[in-house]
Amino acid sequence: MSVKINEEEKKEYIEYMLQNNTIEENLKNWKQNQNSEVLSKMLETIAAKSEECAGLILSVKSDSIPTGADNIALFSDFDGGVIHRVIDNEGKSYAMLFTSKEKFKECDDTSGIVMFIDEVFELIVDKEELDGMVMNIYKEDVVFNKFVMRVVIWLIRQASDKGKCTEVAEN
Repeated sequence: MSVKINEEEKKEYIEYMLQNNTIEENLKNWKQNQNSEVLSKMLETIAAKSEECAGLILSVKSDSIPTGADNIALFSDFDGGVIHRVIDNEGKSYAMLFTSKEKFKECDDTSGIVMFIDEVFELIVDKEELDGMVMNIYKEDVVFNKFVMRVVIWLIRQASDKGKCTEVAEN
């Protein structure tokens, strides 16, 4: 069963999905103290937020979604486009993800779509042209390769109530 939601409800749902303060705190901790305990806590926090139907903003080039943090859309409104990516000095390609509108403002010249955490991780892992993702570029700037992303997906699946979030977000 899908539920129809109006534009105001979509905005409220996006705000709910982007309540990622705990993820941001863990990203900052990781940047300051890169050890296995902090890494484990960060990955577990991301998986736990996924269970709460949290989302992340994926930077995209889209003809249907205007650029800027005030124009972020739900993935269900996305009619195709290109995932924005950055290339590191080794030639590896990473999708750009953001935990909040505030963090997304660093790339305000792109369009953004909000996706559930598990779905955006799976999307990126399945893209052969991507080597992973960078979260909150120009801020915490944390890079996840596909192995680490698969660990998060595995953690999510261990406790998943699959489908509970997707049903609400469908329009």
